[in-house]
Amino acid sequence: MISRSRYSYTEQRQEVDAPEGRGVGSRHRSTVNLVCGAILGALLVIYLAGCVFFATHLFPNTTVRGVDVSLMTASKAAQAISDALDQTSVHVSGDGVDFTLDSDSTGFSINADDAVDAMFDDVVIWAWPVLVMVDHNESAKLASSYDAQAIRSSVDAQVASFNATASDPVDASVSYSEDSGGFIVNPGSLGTKVDVDTVTSQVIDTLAQDSSSLTLTSTSLVQQSVTADDPALVSAAAQANAYLACNINYTLNGTTIATEDASVVKDWISVDASGQVTVDETAMTTWASELESKLNSVGGTVTYTRPDGKVVTVSGGTYGWSVDNGILEAMVRDTVYNSYTGDQELPMTQTAAVYNPGGQSWGKRYIDVDISEQHVRFYDSDGSLIWESDCITGANYDNRDTPTGVYSINNKQTNTTLIGANDPTTGQPSYKTPVSYWMPFIGNTVGLHDASWQPGFGGTLYQQGYGSHGCVNLPSDAAAQLYELVQIGDVVVVHN
Repeated sequence: MISRSRYSYTEQRQEVDAPEGRGVGSRHRSTVNLVCGAILGALLVIYLAGCVFFATHLFPNTTVRGVDVSLMTASKAAQAISDALDQTSVHVSGDGVDFTLDSDSTGFSINADDAVDAMFDDVVIWAWPVLVMVDHNESAKLASSYDAQAIRSSVDAQVASFNATASDPVDASVSYSEDSGGFIVNPGSLGTKVDVDTVTSQVIDTLAQDSSSLTLTSTSLVQQSVTADDPALVSAAAQANAYLACNINYTLNGTTIATEDASVVKDWISVDASGQVTVDETAMTTWASELESKLNSVGGTVTYTRPDGKVVTVSGGTYGWSVDNGILEAMVRDTVYNSYTGDQELPMTQTAAVYNPGGQSWGKRYIDVDISEQHVRFYDSDGSLIWESDCITGANYDNRDTPTGVYSINNKQTNTTLIGANDPTTGQPSYKTPVSYWMPFIGNTVGLHDASWQPGFGGTLYQQGYGSHGCVNLPSDAAAQLYELVQIGDVVVVHN
């Protein structure tokens, strides 16, 4: 019995203690809830306070073109930006110049109020807890302005004295180079003159990039109008060199007389600044004419030594070299334009036996008529004397002299009558003279022939009234012998 009572008591106490344990736990949870609520309330208050604050203040770490405006109000931020940037200047140096352009010189200005308003317009206030942790560069919102014309005027004024003595650029060009033996593109040079427009643009770019210094380089100088890589110049050099490629040897009987090559042609070619290649055709014609003068020997002065040792100088006549100038000039032009090379025989309207400027252009075979000696000699192809005779030449009055010069026999005729020019008083020929042997060398009017009517030959008879009308009178037998020896084309030299 007693044992059961104790047991029952114990059970009763246990039943009473159980409700007391549950009441303590409930109070603990209530305390935690109260603390959490207080913390959340405080955070909410801080968040709301931040929203209110950042509605009128910029976020931390906010800069505008290097100006720190962190946590500033709109008015203070605008003032700070204006104070720092309104007096922006650019220091320009290099290429021999050094100057500074201030805000008055550039007309530079900013609108800080608009920039700050734009910053606040973009603020996401509810995200301030995150945004306070990052950097904010708001330079893009700051608009600046400047006066381009004022900048140009200021730059011009600063560099005017320097440019007055500076050198202009030299454009690239094409010219002949002795070293390379051809036409090349010369690069020209940049010069030292500062380009006002370029520097103006560079100052504007410097202001736009928030920089305060500008170092001039070669790009700031007045540039060449034409540079070495200009396609027109490169093409012109190639074309001019194509003309230089010509190389023609002009020959006479296989002997080179003149050469038309780069050393000659280079002086005929010019290339202008635009790359236009011009060949001076007047110069080409002049060169051809000079070559003609060098070659043409008809009627020129000739000095030679007769086989017997007498030195003779004579001018005039119809024998010698004569160039076909029209064909030669065309050949000279075509040689350049078509880059011809090789050998080209000179075009002649008349040829001689030997090319010997100023000297004997005929062979050893020729007839020598010596007026001063009144003697005629005929030399064979080996230079040996095969015939000779005294003669009577033209009278030395009334224009009846025998013309001097170098000629050639142009005909042979026997038993013909020589007829003189008409006498103006009678209208009849001045003479009609039959001859047995007629060997003309000037047209059909002057030649060698027999003159049986003459009282003699040689000496001074031609000066004593026995002179001919210009022909070379010979004894009949001598004329007969000469007629058998002479050939059409044999050279006749008449001299004093």
